[in-house]
Amino acid sequence: MLTSGMNPQDWPRGVIYFIGTFGPMYGSWETSMYYSSRYTVVDYAHRLFEVIRFLFVSVAVLHIKPLPLMADPKSSEVLTFTLAVVLESMMHFGLNCELYFKGQGDRAAIQNHTSVKMKNQLLPTLLVYFAAFVVAVVQYAQPADGYSRRLAAASDTYGSAYDTYAGANEPRWVLSDLPLTLTAIAYLQNIFFTTWRKMRATSGKHGDIRQRFVPNNVDYVIHRYGEWILLMIGEGILSLLIVETTESGDYYIITTFGVLTVIFLQVLKFESEPSHAESHAMWRSMRNAMCYGYLIQILSMSLICFGVSYKVFLQDILKTEKEEKVSDYESDKTNPGRLLAPAVEVSDDATAALFAGSLFVVLVSLELMTLTHSGVKQALGRLFHSKEDGQMTETRRRPYWPVVIIATVKLGLMLFTVTLNQWTADPAVLTLCGFAIVVSLALTRVLGWAFIHRREAIDKAAETVVSTVRNLKPSVSFAPSISATGEKALESSSIHSSGSIDADKRSDGGSTSTRGTASTDLVRGGIDNSFDAIVVADLKGIIKQVNTTGVKIFGYADKAEMIGKNLTIIVGGDEGKRHDAYVKGFSKRVGSKSSVPSKILGQQRILQAKRADGTEFPCIIGIKLCADDTRIVGYIRDMSGVVSDEKSKLTADMTVEQAIERVVDDHAFDAIIASDSRGIIQRVNETAVVEFGYDDKDDLVGENISTLIHGVVGHPELLMDSHGEQRVVTLTRKDGVEFESIIATTNIKGTGGSMVASYIRNVDLVKHSFKCEKCD
Repeated sequence: MLTSGMNPQDWPRGVIYFIGTFGPMYGSWETSMYYSSRYTVVDYAHRLFEVIRFLFVSVAVLHIKPLPLMADPKSSEVLTFTLAVVLESMMHFGLNCELYFKGQGDRAAIQNHTSVKMKNQLLPTLLVYFAAFVVAVVQYAQPADGYSRRLAAASDTYGSAYDTYAGANEPRWVLSDLPLTLTAIAYLQNIFFTTWRKMRATSGKHGDIRQRFVPNNVDYVIHRYGEWILLMIGEGILSLLIVETTESGDYYIITTFGVLTVIFLQVLKFESEPSHAESHAMWRSMRNAMCYGYLIQILSMSLICFGVSYKVFLQDILKTEKEEKVSDYESDKTNPGRLLAPAVEVSDDATAALFAGSLFVVLVSLELMTLTHSGVKQALGRLFHSKEDGQMTETRRRPYWPVVIIATVKLGLMLFTVTLNQWTADPAVLTLCGFAIVVSLALTRVLGWAFIHRREAIDKAAETVVSTVRNLKPSVSFAPSISATGEKALESSSIHSSGSIDADKRSDGGSTSTRGTASTDLVRGGIDNSFDAIVVADLKGIIKQVNTTGVKIFGYADKAEMIGKNLTIIVGGDEGKRHDAYVKGFSKRVGSKSSVPSKILGQQRILQAKRADGTEFPCIIGIKLCADDTRIVGYIRDMSGVVSDEKSKLTADMTVEQAIERVVDDHAFDAIIASDSRGIIQRVNETAVVEFGYDDKDDLVGENISTLIHGVVGHPELLMDSHGEQRVVTLTRKDGVEFESIIATTNIKGTGGSMVASYIRNVDLVKHSFKCEKCD
């Protein structure tokens, strides 16, 4: 169909028909994909339902034919196509109706999300599709006019129909084009309403987003988008393989370098994708995710056009070869070839324009997709850097010439691509130029890594080290994962270099240290005074090293009192009695290279620790292996301060309101939220307002605490039942962004009732990027 609309007289109609057929097919796939990313069905009835949906989609694809047949109102192609599209849309609408009444889970969110989607997206699109079908039925039932009779030959022989159709003195748009014009409008309308619906839901002006929008599985969506692009790239490969083979140099140039070009495009597409889902545009924000989805559609259409241009190249070469050997390619009835559709008379200039234009759109789409992941501001910032006397500063910004040159080369490649059809129309030359352009763009990606991403990784690591060892504050240093804090510094300190008591003394004294550089001392000092206690022991459970914080937390006079002793001196509760057996079993697993249980390594647990005076206190402990699996490193955080003894602040004759007034401290580092037995928030401190992204306290007071903590939806009594406990939970800010926190609760009682105070510490505030290369 696309090739039959490449003549000057027909290209506007060709664009409409291309969008009108691509739009419903893509819309069917995308709506099904997002439905699967949000909801799960496992019964055979729904699976049969999906089979029938796919059948309608297949029927629609089967009736996408050349433009003369699609434009003929007496042909059944458009009639069948629109009928299949309407039936598929009705089935998806029925799925959403079932979801509204029968969906299980967060009923309020499911019903609100589904009702808005049906009213503002699915129903308007279905009505336009139905209108297109009605128009097709009416036109098909009417008597044939001269225009239709002139195109009737297309059902018998394509060649003469193409010649007649292309030379017909008809307007660029006629009434018979209305059905597919309506399907194209439905596709554009669907994009508009989807954008409006998502922007409205995330604006924060129409209620809590969690009550109006069902989130999708982002990892699943990313995976399915990748599969779709692979399908479109496969179309380009298929276009190069379906044309009959001929012994021609130009044929082999086009097929060989065409396949290589498509392969390089596939490499560029997936190389531009982040290695982690957290860095993907689908995770960054709703706006980035929508832009990424639109670029996927543009890239898909341009890849189809790019593949079709190769097909036309090969068909022209084949036709020329046949004319030279026989007399006319169309008259060769004994060898019809492997063409999926008959050859179409397309001018060389039109084919060259399609090749250059589609390749330009493909390359621009790939570059813009990269920006959706990193952000435009960050990309522009890479063009400059701040440097003065070898140190980074914010006072003077200068162009970073390697990046500027790379950007200039990319711009030059884009300009050359879009004007390529003005330089030549030879298929072989165009193919070679396209290959050279794509390879050149791939080289700019390699140089970009060398000059941009590698530099950013080094700068980020340096910035992390500096920020870690300077101005350490309890409120800031609480948040990182315990087992991830300071491992890189341990590797560069005496703990890793020797792991012995003598090595500790040498590093403390500094006279015989082999790592006496200023940077190592700085890192060692930061770890020694870390907010966490760090204890290093051998596989027998004997303490070999401890930092200053550990000495203070456990109540000893100096490190010498702890080094050389068994770990049981700091382990409290029932764990202390069985700790030797635990260590012995753990050592056997490590020594035999068998898998160490995931409950031990890399995990955080709340245990009872023991001080020198025998008193016990709650702590969070994370364990890692270091120094070629010969040392156990424990990262211990004192949790006794998370919930302080609030009873000491209170008196028996206080009302519950007065008690809460004492507890909710605006100067506390923790976010503190006081709620009643129904879960209604009664008071919050300033830290909570900032932490959850609200404007003031009044925005939170009166709301149910389940809007912040999903785990207590419908069960506010869980907070009171967990008095004195700490747990790691996922909370949600006002903008819908989720973050991990440690929450501890305490019940506050007074005359007139009781409330629960929740103390919240953000685990995501300062996730350090230290990573011990020997700990994996």
